[in-house]
Amino acid sequence: MWESSRVRAWMAMFIVAVLSPGARAEPVPAPPIAPSSEPPPSIPESAPSTLPVEQQPKRPVYLVARGGVDFGGDDVFKYVNADSPGMIQAGQRYSVSGGVLIKPDPWMALEATLGYKWESSDGPNGTIGISRIPLEVIASVTAGGLRFGAGVAVHFNPSFYSNDANGRHLLDLTLDHAIGGMLQLAYHIGDEEGVDLGVRATYIQYEDKSYTYATYDGTCLGFFLGFWL
Repeated sequence: MWESSRVRAWMAMFIVAVLSPGARAEPVPAPPIAPSSEPPPSIPESAPSTLPVEQQPKRPVYLVARGGVDFGGDDVFKYVNADSPGMIQAGQRYSVSGGVLIKPDPWMALEATLGYKWESSDGPNGTIGISRIPLEVIASVTAGGLRFGAGVAVHFNPSFYSNDANGRHLLDLTLDHAIGGMLQLAYHIGDEEGVDLGVRATYIQYEDKSYTYATYDGTCLGFFLGFWL
């Protein structure tokens, strides 16, 4: 009896101790986490500011080839061919050239070409003509296929010549090298490589300081057809 009362007393004390506010359960420690063999994910750096892929030029440099025709300038030679009079002017006429076009982004372009420009007329009494070697450098702003630019034209060895029917020189006059300015409007057809259509104006003066001491105005307006390769 006495032992039963003692057991009940101990049980009551145990229950009071467990349910009392001061009693706290000890946290069970979490099992240690094994170190991972993989490196922690890196924080991505901010992406550099770039053009959309569809606007980025596929190539920054192109080879160009073109042919053109120009009109204008001072009258140099008057001739009669098959009873039809004609005139050769200092700004005329045909030209072929080749060079490079640099297009680092969609909004600008720089082109440089070296060529040959000439005009001549053959008749029963001989041949008359004019020739020069033009170096042209033009910087342009671009929008889509359009380019509008300005630049410098250097004409090397501008020459007037006249030969008789037997090929003998009647006149062979080489003028001073000349420097002038240019304006150009061109339109490019095609994705990157393709065809160029353009119009250009050239202001240039030819001077002879060794023979006639004359100045010839070679200012002209022309058109050209070109290709990007």
